[in-house]
Amino acid sequence: MQEVINSFQSFFSNSVDAFLECDRQQKYLSINPVAAAWMGLEPAEILNKTNQELLKLYPNNAAVKNIISQIDSCLQQVFITGEKRLAIHEVTAADGGIKIYETAYTPALDASSKQMRVLGVGRDITRHYRWQQQKTQQLRRSNHLLLLNAANSPLAMVGWDEDFRIVQWSKRAQELFGWTSDDMLGKQFGDLDLVCEEDREAVSAIELELATGNGNTSINRNYTKSGQVIWCRWFNSIIRSGDTFTVLSLVEDITDRKRLEAEKAQAARLTAMVADVGIALTKHPQDILLPCCEAMVRNLDVASAEIWTFNSQHNVWELQAASGIYSRTEDRASFIESKVRNENLITSAMYNK
Repeated sequence: MQEVINSFQSFFSNSVDAFLECDRQQKYLSINPVAAAWMGLEPAEILNKTNQELLKLYPNNAAVKNIISQIDSCLQQVFITGEKRLAIHEVTAADGGIKIYETAYTPALDASSKQMRVLGVGRDITRHYRWQQQKTQQLRRSNHLLLLNAANSPLAMVGWDEDFRIVQWSKRAQELFGWTSDDMLGKQFGDLDLVCEEDREAVSAIELELATGNGNTSINRNYTKSGQVIWCRWFNSIIRSGDTFTVLSLVEDITDRKRLEAEKAQAARLTAMVADVGIALTKHPQDILLPCCEAMVRNLDVASAEIWTFNSQHNVWELQAASGIYSRTEDRASFIESKVRNENLITSAMYNK
């Protein structure tokens, strides 16, 4: 038994962890050198004294004041609640530096006196604590940069949770679509009148792909709050966190680009039609009109094109060439005649003025 006691005392005295034991009056029943060093004292100077007595004995000892203020609150809480207490202590080292100890205060019942005691065990976690602080600061800086980027980016930023409820709506998203974050946060994608009817089926397929955890890119037409239709390119990324994920969408307004592309395409079609008509005009007279109709259907995005001439001898309109599919059900000659008659009336009225 004595050998066991001696082994325990050796471990107690030489451990790199801090050990202390207090009774209900907060008198130190035992303390090892590491814990005593928290106060800049030797164990013999602390044993059988309370925290209040130590403050009176060492009124000018900053280390005593610092650590006792931390230990006191922990001891009181354990004695009041009877529950274990975990605390982080900042301790002034002999070289003047700060060490961080993670300390567990555990209640224990004395077998002989039936009185509660508190056992404290503290472990030096300074290196891990500093590393964790550094990582936390880096994360805060990263989050700050992300927020700055979201606030100043020319791209709108929209965040969605797993249920496709909006959890982030950037300032640029408000400028682009017109709705504020208060309007949009918590709304599900299906609740929004954001996508044009013609594109909803395609966008639903995009949503299903995102639900499987795959990012994607899409181009579709969206409504703004004012009802305006705009073209948007959506860059959808999956951000995983454990077993869950969120979707981050960056949205680019490409309306002007789409309009410019349409204008360029229209100009190209007109150029092609002029070229086709020019080629047709080089042919024999009887072969000119049909290629002209075909050029109009091919390049002007029309369903059909026809060329009619007026036979003054018989006072009728005659179809000379046609291309495409004519969808009207009424008599075409009557239709053409009415159009020409109306045009002549308008021209006559203009000349009479």
